[in-house]
Amino acid sequence: MNTQTTTLSKKALLERHGKSAPAGRMFYSSLTDVRADQGLRPYLHVITRAWDALKLDGVLCVNGLPTLYLTIRRERISPTKGANLQCLFWNQGVATVLVVVDPETVRIYSGMAKPASPVTAFTREAALVETLSRADYAIRVESLLSQLATGRYYREHTTKFSSAQTVDAYLLNNLQVLREKLVDSKSQLTVESAHTFLARILFVCYLTDRGIIDLGEYLGNPVYHGFSLGNLLEGLRTAVDKQRALHTLFSKLKDDFNGSMFEAATLTECRQLSAAALQNLTDFLLGHELGSGQHMLDFWAYDFRFISVETISAIYEDFLKREDETEKRAAGAFYTPRFLAETVVDLALKDGDSIENKRFLDPSCGSGIFLVTLFNRLAAAWATRHPKFANDYDRKAEALKAILRDQICGIDKNITACQITCFSLYLAFLDCFDPPGLKRYIRQSGKLPSLLKR
Repeated sequence: MNTQTTTLSKKALLERHGKSAPAGRMFYSSLTDVRADQGLRPYLHVITRAWDALKLDGVLCVNGLPTLYLTIRRERISPTKGANLQCLFWNQGVATVLVVVDPETVRIYSGMAKPASPVTAFTREAALVETLSRADYAIRVESLLSQLATGRYYREHTTKFSSAQTVDAYLLNNLQVLREKLVDSKSQLTVESAHTFLARILFVCYLTDRGIIDLGEYLGNPVYHGFSLGNLLEGLRTAVDKQRALHTLFSKLKDDFNGSMFEAATLTECRQLSAAALQNLTDFLLGHELGSGQHMLDFWAYDFRFISVETISAIYEDFLKREDETEKRAAGAFYTPRFLAETVVDLALKDGDSIENKRFLDPSCGSGIFLVTLFNRLAAAWATRHPKFANDYDRKAEALKAILRDQICGIDKNITACQITCFSLYLAFLDCFDPPGLKRYIRQSGKLPSLLKR
């Protein structure tokens, strides 16, 4: 197929998606169109990230919610490469359908199906809903988009669209199992301290996955250059070595990033982790089995570059219920999924006024899902109004830190919840920058603001 034919076919396919979008639904064929729609501002950041990482050519939104991602490739996409794309897509946990078009084949993947492991990707695509010829897909586009809008497509393929296989469900389950192992492994960790410790671990995973820090540099040992945290812990022989490595890592993160995540990360705290607890942590990070009959989803599947901050925050809101579940239920503390948080914020802002000059208070913030939602909207509004400062990290960072300090505030009687809120907001802040420029900014003066007030 020559270049001209490929280009024309791509254009025709995009036009067909646009014309076939059901009434009240929107298909966007460029990031410019996405940015121009203020109704998509809550999802602007995740769509932009997906557009770059998955090389998207279009996004279908149903009721303002990103539903289908479309990528049209000039090269043939192998089953293995398709599975890798679906794994990234699954990690974001926002849209539900990924359509991958190559010169011969169209593959439709689910974002609500567990990714295939690298070992089985050659023979099995667990999240593949169906495969069509390019011609057949062009004929079926109108029907597909209509079925997505009505929900019929999900009902017809129920085994491929399971809420139990979404990234938030799997990560929550994995963290719950690991928490119980940490608390029950003759360590001195309480449930509360285990929650704080795991938040720090996820923060490290995020920073290493995004390339913001290198563990070799942080620990002053070039042998660990490019290592994941799991690889690092696996290479240390004794529990004492692992305790010291975690303390060194947490202390340096406190120095470099400031903030409220590592203020109590003392060597004594790290020594509360027993040898068994440290081994369970290592096994979790490496994707090994934890306990009899408890198989973990291989950790390779989690990509913290792509898991949305709102997803992590919402997971922790449910996760924190374990500290005193009876009391939290009596107080009306329940898991708030992202779509519900977005809906509540939409209702609060439905008068159409600009969000930029407003201040917001969440009097029972939990893990911060509402505050993260608001921060992302405020950050997007600032970026839209100041496009010339997109690459001016100093100016942008100061503006976003001012939003954290001055425009959003949360209150909660649970200190762990407040710490997780800080954690979620720090991730949201860091997620607004690209790693190379962010590393330079942090080295110079870019400490995070201290958000926790007792």
